[in-house]
Order: sequence, then C-alpha cells, then structure tokens
Amino acid sequence: MAGVPVTFRDQRERQLVNYDYTDFASGRGIVEFFLGQVAGSNILSQKAFYADKINFVGTATSGTTDTKSVDEDFDAKFEKPVTVEGDALFNIAIGGTGDTNNWEGEIYAKIIVRKWDGSTETDLITSQGTTFVIENIGQDNVMLLMTATKATIPKTSFKIGESLRVSVEIWAKRTSASGSIQPALVADPTGRTINTLQNVEEWTIGTADRDIDYTTLTSPSQGTAITVSKAQIPFRIDI
Repeated sequence: MAGVPVTFRDQRERQLVNYDYTDFASGRGIVEFFLGQVAGSNILSQKAFYADKINFVGTATSGTTDTKSVDEDFDAKFEKPVTVEGDALFNIAIGGTGDTNNWEGEIYAKIIVRKWDGSTETDLITSQGTTFVIENIGQDNVMLLMTATKATIPKTSFKIGESLRVSVEIWAKRTSASGSIQPALVADPTGRTINTLQNVEEWTIGTADRDIDYTTLTSPSQGTAITVSKAQIPFRIDI
C-alpha cells in the first residue's frame, strides 16, 4: 500500500507568537499589548513597564465642534512573519480638565489600527469609543475616564521588520457658553496615578507636556483611577 505523503512546513512559515490567551470561538490567539513610552518612543509591549510618563497632554480647545487634541502612535515591530485577523478590543484611559467652573463639553477617543513599514502607513480599521458628556466640572479639576471599544481587523499579513501600529486620537469640544477643555491620553502600563520620576504640576489650561497627579480626581471620573491603556489584538493560529 502506498504511503501517505507527508508535507513538512518550512520553519520560516510558522507563527511564533506568544499568545496571552486563545479565543476558541474564533480560533484566534489573542495578544494583549500595553501602550506606553520608553526612551522617548511610543511602543506596544506584552509586558508591563514603568513608562517615561503616564500621560500625553493635548492641546486645549474652546471650539464648539469636534477638535482633535491628542494624536499618538504606538508600534510593535515583528521579527517573524505574522497574520492579524479578527475582533480587536481596546481600553483607553482619557484625562481632562476645564478652565471654567460649571464647564460642559464632550470628549472621546478614536483608535486607528495600521500597518507600518517604516515609510508608509496603511489603515486597517478605525473605531470610536464612547462619547462622554461632561457637565458641571469645576475649574482646573482633574477627571479620568475609561473607554472600551472594538473593531474587526481584516486578514493582514506582516513581514519581518513591519510593524503593527495603534494610533490613538482624543477629540473634544465644549457645549457650554464659554471655557476650554484640555484632554490627555493616559497610558502607564503599571497603572501609576502619579509619576514620581518626573516633576508633577497642577493641571491648568496651558500645562506643559509634563505628568499630572491623578491621585485626586473629581466627578465625572469613574471610581478608582485607572491609567492603563491597552489593546487586545487577534492573530491567526496555524496548526
């Protein structure tokens, strides 16, 4: 009887990815990435680390139409060929303050997943989080919010040296008669509410890009302060 032919796959074709868990319903391996900054570069890391800074303070806006205040890119460069496909989940921490008592406005995060080859960005998906309606926040009070959103990434293959890029934008506008809002993207993989490694200043409109003390919060912050921002990315599992 003729033998059954056996095909040996090229070692280079095997997906060498350390998955955080497997989604059996979709057959995908899920990798959880922390967003953070190290040595002046924004990265996606599977391991938590003490980031250079815990937030990215955006530009203040007094406009009554949606205005982009923060725009930051976080990259993970692949050293093996991988394929991304499926439902991705995102948790993004948003900070903010206003310069007027009883200030009112809206704020939300927008996430864009991209393929980055070192010179060209290719957009894969865009997802927008909850629009938070801010009412009656006191002047210079600090707020901290957490948004969750998901999106389906189409099948996308990455070559050695190419990067997965998660871009986070924070948008805001005022709905009250006057005043400005200054949003921030908050991203410390270890969840610190204050960065003892840097000078920390009170948050007032026009604050330089230094870290903010989130240990004292005001409404509408959502209970316990959470400063971790992360992305759960689905990878194809080849058996």
